[in-house]
Amino acid sequence: MKLPTQLPTELIEEAFFLRGVIPAKANLRRNGINRKTGKPMTFLPKDVKAVLTGLEFQARAIWAGKPPLTDVVMHVFFHVSNPDSDADNCEKSLYDLLQKAGVLKNDSFRHIRRRDVEREFVFPGKEGVWINISGVPWRAARAKPRKRAA
Repeated sequence: MKLPTQLPTELIEEAFFLRGVIPAKANLRRNGINRKTGKPMTFLPKDVKAVLTGLEFQARAIWAGKPPLTDVVMHVFFHVSNPDSDADNCEKSLYDLLQKAGVLKNDSFRHIRRRDVEREFVFPGKEGVWINISGVPWRAARAKPRKRAA
């Protein structure tokens, strides 16, 4: 892997709270039949989609006007009321949601350098997730240094 010759100078740091339960999409998928083709398929129930859409809109409103980030370092602090919630799949759902909202360029290892995840148990109705994120804007990371004319 080739190291960059010049480190990007622009860095965006942000901390925000998304209010609501983060559902574990992988555990909530249901089996069904596609009405048009008759083939088996999996789908998310409408109530789960509604929760994810609401969280995505919150993230879009907070992140409005900022470019997606790459080379990200993030600290995620889940506030959960159910001690049996699936932490890994909730984390995956959160990263997918942040990618759809335009906070992350992609949720792959190439774009997320480090992530720390913690959780705290709270009373029902107080669920959500605190996100402290810092990274390089996608366009600034892709900008190539200009060659000087000799």
